[in-house]
Amino acid sequence: MSFSGSKISYYPEFALPPELLAFEQEQPDQLRVGTAGKEGILRVNFKLDANAKTIIDKQYTQLPFHITRVLRLDEHLPGMAFLYIQMPTGGLLQGDRLKAEISLEEGAQAHVTTQSVSKAYRMNKNYASQTLEVRVDEGAFFEYYPDALLLQKDARYTQETRLMVHDNATAIYGDIVLPGRVARGEAFDYEIYHSALVAENQDHQPRFRESVLLEPKRRSLKRTGMLGSWSTFGNFYVLTRAVDVDRLSDEVHHTLQIQEAILGGCSLLPFHDGIVARILGEHHRHVKAAMDQVWDCVRQHLMGVPAPQIRK
Repeated sequence: MSFSGSKISYYPEFALPPELLAFEQEQPDQLRVGTAGKEGILRVNFKLDANAKTIIDKQYTQLPFHITRVLRLDEHLPGMAFLYIQMPTGGLLQGDRLKAEISLEEGAQAHVTTQSVSKAYRMNKNYASQTLEVRVDEGAFFEYYPDALLLQKDARYTQETRLMVHDNATAIYGDIVLPGRVARGEAFDYEIYHSALVAENQDHQPRFRESVLLEPKRRSLKRTGMLGSWSTFGNFYVLTRAVDVDRLSDEVHHTLQIQEAILGGCSLLPFHDGIVARILGEHHRHVKAAMDQVWDCVRQHLMGVPAPQIRK
């Protein structure tokens, strides 16, 4: 990933679904697409220093992105870098175009998260998009485990993620999607949620690809085959060849079966080089607790240490 210059493309390689393209030409009445504060950039490169600690050697941010300094939050992995992504604007607004690029050089270890739940606010024109591109080089270990995404009434949101993970590296990616401000009676009142996720190796050979398009106002998510009686969902992906993934999948699946107030399971990724766990729950706290248990189980297998307790 190049760090020369600040301008980058905010329109990723993935084709937007026609349901979102219908809003492309709409311009918000407040700040238009492309104006200051609407196009966020985050670029971070992690590398090992002479003491085998992971540091940031290159970084660039443009509002509404902001990042903390590197923190050391895992006593079992003192060289691992922890980084919080912050958003001073408080959330995603109509017309926002955000792009983050994160790279880990050989042997680096980093955990990236957010400081709190991310919010996609009400939108009456255009939409908000967020693109994440990650490169994990040989021998590196990366965790991207942000807090949940909350979609408010009439939100239109797309997120597109590309993970380029070396065959001899490990990457963890987790996300949780909330139904909305339930206490205000706004469950599933958002307009569109679109997510595209692509993973490939260092030679751009595919590892998996999936996409989700939800329009709860057009088609109920509470029907059989979708969320059913549940309202919150989470996904937890692990790309690795460092351990026996059959055994890892079985243990993660067992971990989910003994959790309360959720429905979950785990399966292998298509090329037998990782796993995906999927979790449904009625409340955020139940899904998050189950995801944390999955994270701990995966950490024990991959690194021989428990997942740390991270304060938010």
